Amino acid sequence: MSTIKPIALICTLACAFFSVSCSKTILRSNPPIPLSITTLNPANGPDSTQVTIKGQGFSDTAANNAVFFNGKRGTLVSASDTALVAVVPTLAGTGNITVVVDGKTSNGIIFTYDTTYRVTKVVDSLSGPFYIAMDNDSSLWLPVYGEGMLNKIAPGGAISTIATMYATGIVIDAHNNIYVAADSNGNSNIERVSPSGNTTLIAVDSGFVFGLAIDMAGNLYAGNINRNTVDKITPQGVVTSIATGLFNVTGVAVTPDGTVYATNYDVSAYDNSAGVVTKISPSGAVTTLAHIPYDGYSAIALDNNNNLYVTVFNQEFALGAIDEISPAGTITPLTSANLNFPCGIVRENNGDFYVVQQVDAPGGNIGSVIKMTAH
Repeated sequence: MSTIKPIALICTLACAFFSVSCSKTILRSNPPIPLSITTLNPANGPDSTQVTIKGQGFSDTAANNAVFFNGKRGTLVSASDTALVAVVPTLAGTGNITVVVDGKTSNGIIFTYDTTYRVTKVVDSLSGPFYIAMDNDSSLWLPVYGEGMLNKIAPGGAISTIATMYATGIVIDAHNNIYVAADSNGNSNIERVSPSGNTTLIAVDSGFVFGLAIDMAGNLYAGNINRNTVDKITPQGVVTSIATGLFNVTGVAVTPDGTVYATNYDVSAYDNSAGVVTKISPSGAVTTLAHIPYDGYSAIALDNNNNLYVTVFNQEFALGAIDEISPAGTITPLTSANLNFPCGIVRENNGDFYVVQQVDAPGGNIGSVIKMTAH
C-alpha cells in the first residue's frame, strides 16, 4: 500500500483548485454610451426645416427620443443610435438643440432660428399713407395724408374715419392718448385727438414735421424736414430742437431712459447710400448709431430690449425691408418678402409687424397697410 506524501498532496489539491477556478467565466456588462450631440446639419433655418442631429447614445426607437429647439419640442422624423432627424417648430427662436433619452439630457449645440414672415394686406387703396400707431385695444390708427383723413382700423378689420386732417405723424401713449402732427399752412399742429375725433391743439411747430414719439414724461419728439432738426414738444407746448444739422429727418423713437433715435441723411442731399440712424443721448450727445438705405421716409419701432426695427429702402434694387438694429448698432436684416416703399411700422409683443407701404409698386401712387406674421 502506497502512501501519498504531504508535498504531493498539496500539489494535487492546488492543481484541482486552480483547475476549477479557471473553468469559471466572469461576465462584465459594457458601460452605457454617453448621450451627446456632435454636429447639426443645417445649423440654421426657419420653421419646418429638417435638421440632422449626429451624436451618440440615441435610441433607435423614435418614441424614446425627444428633441428640443431652444426648449420647444420638435417633431422627430427618423431615429438611429447615432443620428436623429427632427423638424424645427414654429417660432422656436435661436438657442440650443438638446436631446432627451430615458430621462437623460444631452449637451446643447446652438441652432440659429431664421424668422420668416407671412405677408397679408390689412387695407389697400390708400392715397398718401405714411405712419401708423396701435392703441391698447389693438386697434390701428392710420393717418392718410392724401385723403386728409385719420382712420381707425378695429382688430376685426372694420375701418372708420375719426377725424379730418392732413397728418404726417402719429403716436399713442401708454394711457391711450392719441397725438398727431398735422399740416397747417406750412407749419405743423401738434394735436391730441380723442377716440371720438375731438382735437386739442398742444403746440405749433414751424416747418413740416414727420413722425412722432413720446417719452415717459409726456414729451413728444418729431423730425422737422424744413429745419433739419429733431424737435421736442413738452406737454405745455414748448418747442425746442434737441439735434440740428440732420438732413430730412422723418422716423423718430424714444426709449424709456430718454434716448432718442431718428432716421435721416448725413449729407445735405437725397442720397440713398447716406442714410443713417442718429442717436441722441439723454445728455444731448449726438452720434451715428448705424448706416441704412434711406429714400427719405422711414420709421422706427422698439421692443422691450430697446432693439430698433427700422423700415429701409434700397433704391438701386427697389428693395424694401426692415432692419433690426441693436442698441450697440449691430444691424440684422429681417428675413421677409420684399416691401414696397415701407414707412410707418408697429411691432406687436409677439413679434408681428404692421407696416405702411407708401405705394404698392414703383411708379404708383396708391399704398396699403400689410401685416407681417412671424413664423
